[in-house]
Amino acid sequence: MSTLRSTLAVLLTGLFVLTAAPTMAQDEDASPFPDFFELEGLEAGVTREYALDFSQFEAVETDSDEADEVEYRDVFIYSGIVLEFDSGDNAAAGYDAFLDHGIEPTVTGFGLEDPAIAEGEVEDLGEQAFAYSIFNDTGSTEGYIRYVFTQQDAYVFVAIIVTETEESSLDADALLALFVEQTEEGHSGVGTHDAEGGSTDGLWAFYPDADHELWAGLIPAGDEVVFPVTDNGV
Repeated sequence: MSTLRSTLAVLLTGLFVLTAAPTMAQDEDASPFPDFFELEGLEAGVTREYALDFSQFEAVETDSDEADEVEYRDVFIYSGIVLEFDSGDNAAAGYDAFLDHGIEPTVTGFGLEDPAIAEGEVEDLGEQAFAYSIFNDTGSTEGYIRYVFTQQDAYVFVAIIVTETEESSLDADALLALFVEQTEEGHSGVGTHDAEGGSTDGLWAFYPDADHELWAGLIPAGDEVVFPVTDNGV
């Protein structure tokens, strides 16, 4: 349990990085993503995040018997982004921008020191896909981060997941597979935005329902429109 508690501080930092990404995207050195305003032909973009209910650990003493009885899913943060472009060619260029941006800003944003990183193309996921798998065991903090993105038709889909195990980190790929399956539906635009996680229509239709197994054990951490963005946020 003490390992979990020390891990939570890092995860909360990571959650801040992901939730702040729409604003940070204008500063490529700080954001895990390329500058959305520099992506030619980008028409709309949204992100939805789920997270472990960290409050369940707040009243538990680290060394108590109760601490050992707290049950939780080994997924801490789960974020999916949907970007809609005006053409497949511009979506492919957007995919290349994510590829060129690399993983270093994500590593820095999570405050990781010298993690083990594996990277490579992902087969059978959209027209093209790439993933970074990060394992961190610095000090008492141990866990996996998987950052995967794919292009299908006029869309680019992105997922970042933070987990305790390598196996569960592959749920990031499963989310993108669901997105890819729906591209022929032609979901478009930012729909009706609800910051609490209940956004509907438009690109929000790509996301599975709240009771879907991919969200099991997690709670909504918020919806954001990442493009277009105004001074008021949307």
